[in-house]
Amino acid sequence: MRDELLGDDDQRRLAIFTNIPNPYNHYLYAALRQSGWDLRVVYKGDPQSAGRSWSIEPDPRDTITGSIRDEARALRRCRAERRQVILTGGYAGLVDVERRALLARAARPLLFWGERLSPPRRLTSTVRTLYFAGFDAVLAVGTWAVAGYRAAARSAAVHVFPYTTAAPGSAGRQPDAVPVVGFVGDLIERKGVDILLDGLARIPEGTRPALEVAGAGPAQGALAELARRRGLSVAWLGHVPEEEMRGLRARWWAQAVPSRYDGWGVVVAEALGAGVPVVASAHVGAAVDLVRDGVNGSIVGEGGDWASALRRYTDLEVVRREGRLAALVGEAFSADAAATWLTRLLLDGVGAAQPRSFVDDTWQSLDGRLVGD
Repeated sequence: MRDELLGDDDQRRLAIFTNIPNPYNHYLYAALRQSGWDLRVVYKGDPQSAGRSWSIEPDPRDTITGSIRDEARALRRCRAERRQVILTGGYAGLVDVERRALLARAARPLLFWGERLSPPRRLTSTVRTLYFAGFDAVLAVGTWAVAGYRAAARSAAVHVFPYTTAAPGSAGRQPDAVPVVGFVGDLIERKGVDILLDGLARIPEGTRPALEVAGAGPAQGALAELARRRGLSVAWLGHVPEEEMRGLRARWWAQAVPSRYDGWGVVVAEALGAGVPVVASAHVGAAVDLVRDGVNGSIVGEGGDWASALRRYTDLEVVRREGRLAALVGEAFSADAAATWLTRLLLDGVGAAQPRSFVDDTWQSLDGRLVGD
């Protein structure tokens, strides 16, 4: 089955150039290798040098360049090995036009994989036109990102391929005896934790869920003071390692993602994979693509009623039913499934292929499986 899917050895060589080892793509790379790809990942730097708390160990076949000279050497090696190449994570600026040009002369296909583009100004619009001219295809992180890439990469096919993560499964999941909502992320204004606190404060104290916050950031002091003034029960947990997060999520009745804006938001997929319903802002790309209201979570629109949305997940029957469906959706959108979908796309020919969507294809595969569960 694997050989039938992957084709011959010349089609199995892939290189991905990105910024730092990160938990968003780590599992996808492992799944691609497990399915038979000869994959080389080239990183610009390590998480610590970029000020991140992640501790992702690169595969021995991968490279952390640390300098433009080392990066150029890695580019030449991938060209010599005639690898298919994907550029992502910090490869979309003016200085990267030259990098793309070097690869475009030898790498086929050459793809760009990225999150939603910001609205272009005159200069950035010109740079984008130059940059995307040499790509055969774009992998847009979520359906929100498609329109911007179609405008920037006019001659390239734009496919929908979001970030994915492992689906740890919901076996052993046991919600706490009393309702508790979780939040995971940086404590900054954009993540909207104050919106979450306001919603909780509008729920009567006797029926209000507790809140656990996994994350840290400059807004923590102000948020803790806001919670104190509102009389809320909040556990400020700081940064929580991935292995500990699994046990933590297993107790949550729901996970809240109240961001004012998130181009994607991988915490949505992580929660679903763990069988946890997601209550999310309509300004979160991953929620728009992965959450169906009343199926595996709730979407709260602009000016929406967060109190009512959160109160829904104090009903254990709702939590269990939507949790089962969340796990089903999380598995369907996992890194393993994404690796299979990307393999088919690469082998079919990304430039010549009609635009495809991992999101649409996956929901179609789920059609009927979510009804009457």
